[in-house]
Amino acid sequence: DRGKSALYPDVDFCTNPGAICSAEYPSLRWFAGLFYWIADVEPYNVRNAKYIDTLKKWVDDGMDVNDHSLIDFASGVVNRGCHDAP
Repeated sequence: DRGKSALYPDVDFCTNPGAICSAEYPSLRWFAGLFYWIADVEPYNVRNAKYIDTLKKWVDDGMDVNDHSLIDFASGVVNRGCHDAP
């Protein structure tokens, strides 16, 4: 106890890391996903490829739903850990 309130005070992630996928706490997946996006996807900058630059270019180019460059980039980072996986 650090003297601060917690959203899930009864969840001990050290003893039960699987709690994040538990049906008992469905919102935990969203919080974990949002944290991952903020911590890993948005600041992504590997081999001069930056998520934020890809996002800005997609927006500046008119946000064409047929232009898959943004989704391909983000999907690569999320699902494969890099923007340019083979």
